[in-house]
Amino acid sequence: MPLPFWISYAQDAHDWPVRSLSEDDVRRIGAQLKRWSQRPITETNVRALGMSAVFSVTMLVAARHAPQPAATVWILSVMSAVMLGSLHFMSLAVLRGLLRAGIPEARDAIDAVRDPRRISAFDMSMTWLLVAGLVRYFWLAQAAPSAVP
Repeated sequence: MPLPFWISYAQDAHDWPVRSLSEDDVRRIGAQLKRWSQRPITETNVRALGMSAVFSVTMLVAARHAPQPAATVWILSVMSAVMLGSLHFMSLAVLRGLLRAGIPEARDAIDAVRDPRRISAFDMSMTWLLVAGLVRYFWLAQAAPSAVP
């Protein structure tokens, strides 16, 4: 009998089913995952864009009072990109773990995260990297015009 929680980087160990949840937990978590994965795409995209807008306004207000506003925007953008990218890959890892734990609805949730029409945390992460790159480019261009080709 395999251990209830198996951590291994071996290829075949990831295919083993992990049973550490009761049947009640499997049903409850499965129902929540099913409800989450069936939310309309436009609703989740609007929430993602709203969260990004709120963060943008907060970042711009914070940068306005900083000694170097462009550096503040650049630092916060890079930090956001790292956090959102990490969140994306950690959530996929958790969903794969739930799938191995015997929750079949985790497959629907993984498919929902990977849906190309849905804005994911990874998409937002790449957008923040774009913002950081643009700020960095224009900040350098403003600071020393000969430094940027």
